[in-house]
Amino acid sequence: MKSRCVFSNLLLLSLSLLVACAGTSSSTNPGDGGSTPESLAMFSGTYVFLVADRGCVCTFAAAGSVQSDGVGNITSGIIDINHAGSVQQNVPIKGTYTVDTHGRGKADLQSANGTFAFRFVVLSSKHTFVIGFDTNENASGAMELQDSSAVSISSAAGNFAFLVSGTDQAGEELQIGGTITADSSGNISSGVQDVHDNQVIETAVPITPASLSVASTGRGTFTLSSSFAASNYVFYVVDSNHLKIIGMDAGTILYGDAYRQSGTSDQISGSYAFTTFGWTSGVTLPLSAGGVFVTDGNGNVTKGTEDQNNNGSVLQGLSISGQYSLATSGRGTLSLTTASGTTNFAIYPSMSGLQMLEIDSSGITAGSALSQKSSSFSSGSLNGNLGLSTTGSFQGNISDQLAVLLADGNGKLTGTMDLNNERSPESGLAVNGTFSVASNGRGTASLTTSAGTTNLNFYMVDGSLALTLSLDNSAVMTGSLAQN
Repeated sequence: MKSRCVFSNLLLLSLSLLVACAGTSSSTNPGDGGSTPESLAMFSGTYVFLVADRGCVCTFAAAGSVQSDGVGNITSGIIDINHAGSVQQNVPIKGTYTVDTHGRGKADLQSANGTFAFRFVVLSSKHTFVIGFDTNENASGAMELQDSSAVSISSAAGNFAFLVSGTDQAGEELQIGGTITADSSGNISSGVQDVHDNQVIETAVPITPASLSVASTGRGTFTLSSSFAASNYVFYVVDSNHLKIIGMDAGTILYGDAYRQSGTSDQISGSYAFTTFGWTSGVTLPLSAGGVFVTDGNGNVTKGTEDQNNNGSVLQGLSISGQYSLATSGRGTLSLTTASGTTNFAIYPSMSGLQMLEIDSSGITAGSALSQKSSSFSSGSLNGNLGLSTTGSFQGNISDQLAVLLADGNGKLTGTMDLNNERSPESGLAVNGTFSVASNGRGTASLTTSAGTTNLNFYMVDGSLALTLSLDNSAVMTGSLAQN
């Protein structure tokens, strides 16, 4: 069993990751800008969150919703928590927050157990990145504005692709992905799932018919049973196309998302940006990969470029070839071949791209591939205010980075970073960096602060979103870079 991060205070960590957010304004020097009524007012309504220990083998997950009044108060909320051997449901929370004019924020939340702290970066009034920010624990996550009109049993009707990651009852890596079909009365009529449990692999396992329910808060429950096991889940409705999911079985920790499958969005054709993250047996650091690949709409991956960081061993610029197929169930397979070998995935196309789950014995990884919205990119494609969130392992410890950045469209980055490396938070670090972007959307960046230099590659989906992969020998991390 590989080394793992230990979380001694689950409730403190989970509550410290709930996010309050507000708007941003353009600046040539992102940093501390002070809260304004306008920035606070952009965070108003009900927000759904999902947070987890994403950088180490998972020891906890938490999901829930909070209500903000838009003037600095989180008036109420609930959280569901799964920590090894302990499940807590419907824990009440409330709190306060501030956010400056550049989108950097912090908040204190209260429960019966005390006050909890975190930092966040606002991307819009609908979405934020967030990290825990105290000397007790680490973690990262996101929060999204809930569409109240989608809170009903019918919001979960139709075909959904899901992917959840975490650990089994022995603390070993576990990934489950698949598809389900539900009706407007809450009946799950069919489905199929793939399981990768510490090198025990089961593919295309039929799901037993079951039912689901949704409360007025947007919190729902369902059970998925198959020959592998019966798993109980809580989910929160973000909108009619997106559910955030947390497993509720004590000792087995799972977290992830479900996205609607529908018609043309489920077809596989064109170019994709992707990242994956997970583990290989017998090593200390994780395994991650990222890149871009092109499909021909006829079952072939015609070209692409992949970068890998396996236990700190970095390979860059590997040429990709491969094949894919898609069944009527909404489940497919994808093989990506490089000079370092072939990785086989089960894939689940949806309105949010391809969810990917490795189904071979070379690693236990999962991730996503997002359809690129442009046929050609350049350094000018990365221009304006950005938020960066990366999480993973640094020197065997969990590490989270959060930054507001300004890209000049010509290869220069400036900004401010907050980071927490194994419960040692550092705030307000000035960032100076450089970047470049190739025509296929594969970019490189180097970010320097007083804490050191971070080297990463990124893979552009469009002018407002890129997926990131660290390329440092001591750090194996993935994340997102998004316009704000």
